[in-house]
Amino acid sequence: NKIKIIRSEKDVNYYDNAIEVAKQMLAEDVDAIVVFVVGWIESTTGHTLVKELKGIPVLFWTYTMHKVNNTIDTTGSFVGFAVLKGALERMGYNISFIVGDYKKENNRKDLLSFLNVARAIKEMDRARIGLIGYFSIGMYSATIDNLLMKQKIGPEIVAISELEFDDMIDNTKENEIQLLRKYLEENTTIDSEVDEPLMKKMLSMYVAFNKLIEKYKLDAVNPRCHFEVSRKCMACIPLALLADRKIVTGCESDILLSISMLLHFYLSHEAVTYFDIMDFDEDTIYFSNCGFSPLCFVESKPKLGYVDPKEWGFRGITNANLMKKGSVDMLRLYEKVNNYGLLYTKAKSIDAKVRGNIFPSMKVELENGTKELIKYLPSQHLSIAYSKIEREIELFCKYKNIELHSV
Repeated sequence: NKIKIIRSEKDVNYYDNAIEVAKQMLAEDVDAIVVFVVGWIESTTGHTLVKELKGIPVLFWTYTMHKVNNTIDTTGSFVGFAVLKGALERMGYNISFIVGDYKKENNRKDLLSFLNVARAIKEMDRARIGLIGYFSIGMYSATIDNLLMKQKIGPEIVAISELEFDDMIDNTKENEIQLLRKYLEENTTIDSEVDEPLMKKMLSMYVAFNKLIEKYKLDAVNPRCHFEVSRKCMACIPLALLADRKIVTGCESDILLSISMLLHFYLSHEAVTYFDIMDFDEDTIYFSNCGFSPLCFVESKPKLGYVDPKEWGFRGITNANLMKKGSVDMLRLYEKVNNYGLLYTKAKSIDAKVRGNIFPSMKVELENGTKELIKYLPSQHLSIAYSKIEREIELFCKYKNIELHSV
C-alpha cells in the first residue's frame, strides 16, 4: 500500500527492550507504531512502550485461537492484550487494535485507516496556514484561540499583511501570467464581460498566492477577500486553481474552515472545496458561495462568470457552474471552551440550477436527512470533497479527544 515499513531491531519482551525500541522509532520519525502481540505480554512492558513513544499512535495486532494439527490452541496473544488494553485506557491512552488475519476485509480497512489518520495527525501538527488580513468582524464562529489550536489540533496560523499581498499582485510581470492565461482560454468558457484589466488582476493574484505559499512555507491559505480585495477583483478563481492542484484554501478569514478543509484533504487526498448552506428541506441542502470552487468539480468545460459590482457590491470572476454528481462528505471543526468538536455527514450530489447563473452551486441529498445536521451546525461554511472518510474521522476524533457529531 506504498507504506514505508521500519522494523524494530529487537523484540519487545521486557521493559528495557521497550525503551530501546521506542528510542529507535522516535529517531526514525515514524507516523505510527504497529505492535504484533505474538503471545502473552506483561502489561508493564506494554505500558513502558506506549509511554516512551511520546504520543505516537499505536495499534496492537493480536490473535485469538488457531488450528494446530487436529486441535485448536492459543498463544495468549489476545488474553495478554486485553489486560494491557484495560490498563492503558485507564491511564488515558488512546490505542487501536485488530484481531486476526489481515485478509479479513474489516481488519484491512481498519489498519489502513489507522495508518492514514496517524500520518494526518503528524501533518496537521506541522501544518502552516496563511491568514491574509484580519478576521471578519462579528463572524465569531470563524475565529479561534491560536494557542489552543496549536496545542489540540496542530496547525500554526501565519498572519500575513494584505499590503504585502497587494504589492505582490501589483508587481507581477506579464511573463508570469502568460501560461495560465493560455490555459484558461483553452480550457474554460470566459464571460464576454470579463475585460482585460480584470483578467490580468485575477491572474496576478494567482501568482501572488503562489509566492506567499513559497515564502512562508504554507500548507493552506485563506484571504479576507471581502471587502478589501473583492471590490477590485474577487479571489475566487485564483483559489479555485490552487484547489485544483490540491492546495487547501478557504475565504472570508474563516480560519476554522481552512483547518477543516486541510484535515479533509489529509484524510482523503482529494481536492476540497467549501460551500455556504443557502437552502434546505427534510432531505436536501442547496449550497453556493461567492464564486469559489475547484474547476475540477465541474462535469464539463467550466464557465467563468462575471460578477457586476453595481448588482452585487463586489467584482470578479466566478466558477459559474453546477458541481458534478457523486458521493461527497462534509465536515467542520468548531471551537468549544478549551476543546473542539467536529460535525460530519455523508451525501450524494444531485441535479440543481446554478444560483444567479454565475455562482457555483451544489445540491446534495443526505443519507440520514438534514434535521440532525442543521441542529448541530456550527457555522454557515462546510468543507466538502468527493470522498468517504467516516472511519478516519471517527479515529481522528478519538485520538484528539474531539467531540464528534456524525449525522
